[in-house]
Amino acid sequence: MKPVVREIMICIILGFLLVFFPLDIAQTVKDTPSYVGGGTCASCHKTQSESFKTNAHNNAYSIIKNTERYVKLKQNGEEGSCLRCHATGYGENGGFTDEETSPEFAKVGCEGCHGPGREHVAAKSDDTGQKRKSIQRKPDCGKCHLIHSHNG
Repeated sequence: MKPVVREIMICIILGFLLVFFPLDIAQTVKDTPSYVGGGTCASCHKTQSESFKTNAHNNAYSIIKNTERYVKLKQNGEEGSCLRCHATGYGENGGFTDEETSPEFAKVGCEGCHGPGREHVAAKSDDTGQKRKSIQRKPDCGKCHLIHSHNG
């Protein structure tokens, strides 16, 4: 078979496949979890992971989950106002949904402050520049710590 004919045949076959078996690439990317969980972070960041075990952020969800205020908000479907700060990645792709589905995010883990870790993990280990660019190195603590008073 001549090279031109072969290329035309390949194009026809690929076109046929795309028409009858479309790939939803945007949906695939959207469905790829952005959050990897603290266990993944710990595989490289052992010291930080150990110190986190005694950090108040580790209990951020457990301290609110049985409070009268949170229980009432949850009954009304309004718990998101608490979970944005007391769980990791709430309302975001791959983040916290509930204790049964995503218990590893029922706290403010590494990614709660430093952002989703998927790109950071995917960067080559020797590409320090990309590793640093792919994670929030100086977290914005004020997005949770200064937003409201817990009174009332």
